[in-house]
Amino acid sequence: MSNIGLHIDGSLMHLALIKKRKNAFEIQSLKQTDTLLSESFFEKKIEITTGLSCHDTLIRTINIPLAKRKSVLAALPFQIEHQVPYPLDDLIINTSLHSIDKSSTSAQIIASPKTKIEAHLRLLQDRGISSSWVASNATALERYCKHYYPDVSNLIAVFFGNKETSLISIIDNQLSTSTSIPIGYGHFIEIWHSENPNQSFPKNHSDIFSGKKNDVHKLKSRYFKELDRCIHFIKDRCKTALHMNGLSLGYFNEFFGSDPIIENPIEDRNESDKAPFAIAIGLALDTAKQDDKTVQMRQDPFTPSAHLGRLGKKLCYCFFLTSLLAFFSLFFTKALLYRKEIQLERDINAFIEGWGGARKLSPASFALAHEKHPGKRIEYKIDRLKNILRAQKGFFPVVSDMPLVSHVLATLSETPIFKDVNIQSFNYQLLQYPMLNKPFTPSEGIIQLYMKISDPSIAKQVQDYLQNDCPLVDQSHPLRFERSSNGYSVEFSMKKDRK
Repeated sequence: MSNIGLHIDGSLMHLALIKKRKNAFEIQSLKQTDTLLSESFFEKKIEITTGLSCHDTLIRTINIPLAKRKSVLAALPFQIEHQVPYPLDDLIINTSLHSIDKSSTSAQIIASPKTKIEAHLRLLQDRGISSSWVASNATALERYCKHYYPDVSNLIAVFFGNKETSLISIIDNQLSTSTSIPIGYGHFIEIWHSENPNQSFPKNHSDIFSGKKNDVHKLKSRYFKELDRCIHFIKDRCKTALHMNGLSLGYFNEFFGSDPIIENPIEDRNESDKAPFAIAIGLALDTAKQDDKTVQMRQDPFTPSAHLGRLGKKLCYCFFLTSLLAFFSLFFTKALLYRKEIQLERDINAFIEGWGGARKLSPASFALAHEKHPGKRIEYKIDRLKNILRAQKGFFPVVSDMPLVSHVLATLSETPIFKDVNIQSFNYQLLQYPMLNKPFTPSEGIIQLYMKISDPSIAKQVQDYLQNDCPLVDQSHPLRFERSSNGYSVEFSMKKDRK
């Protein structure tokens, strides 16, 4: 199974195609584009997952002192109401429930205003994209960090994108906070080009910050102030910082107070780097894994307040389908049994008419007997048929529609061309024929001849006669005419005797 994660960052689109093989996930393709998606990237029908910006989603973790899922879902709307700054009717909410112990449950909530999701779907539509799932960039970054850094339990992850910086914190292996800063590396590059219109962008990207009074340096100071404001309360609790897809902004170590993990700064980037596609990879992984940590939305999403009503509707719908299926199964089963019963009665009537007439017995007496008791009609006829068969003495023949042996020999001997043919061997064989237990089996038979013919021209005439004019040969089956050292061997299928 394959999944595509699509991260839209300003005018750029990052795509990650991930395929699941047994229990492992492999990156099949990474693609960055600023135009419409090419059809070559979609070789099969693959589900696409897109993500809402961290700025457009609100993530909360609520501990509820209840264990049963039904009770948790019933209490969840009242718990959420005090956690979000919007009316519940204006939100689309997804939840992921995790049992803490036997008496409490942890609920991770991702909420987004309906207007934000509608704007996201319009953006996809304008770019000619149809999304199967809508997730959050925050959960995508969480999935990315846990997949590639499973041993790190406390982490600040910063994705320095083109037009936006996404930031999350993971504390005790749980997603704690998420936010975004509307500043990306694209802003630094645009400002530098505006200040240096006739110069090429330096290979050592840290050179763009050499001036202390230029606009690039001012934007850098503003960026770090915003970053400090976002992580001020959690910086001391996270011992690891993961900085992805970023410029070398300098003094990053001093800012975080620990050695950060810097994934693929732009100056060291190559085509196989996964850092620019971290969110896209996380979106694809989130859909591919589909475990209890997956929190996603469709265009008809899950809302806790309507969950029980939808569950009831689903149960009623399943019950209706099950009842309908059972009804039609019973109806068609009865119809099939009735059809077989009618066919069986016709077969018995055929037996009775054939053998009863030979014994001067009236078929009408069998057909009309017990007519007042339809349920016993077939049993009665079978009993009468058994009595007829038991009354027969010796072998009871079934008439075959194959020509008799005497008729075959007479035909061959009366044919003028066979007067000059010495038939050494004659074999008459019935391959299948009607029997008492299978009276309607079609008859099939073959004739095998071994002949000595002195003149090859006569042999040719015999072959032409058998292939075209002989009334014994079934022309729909192949005729075998072979020459050996001592004579000629012939094998052909017999034509049924219509008489």
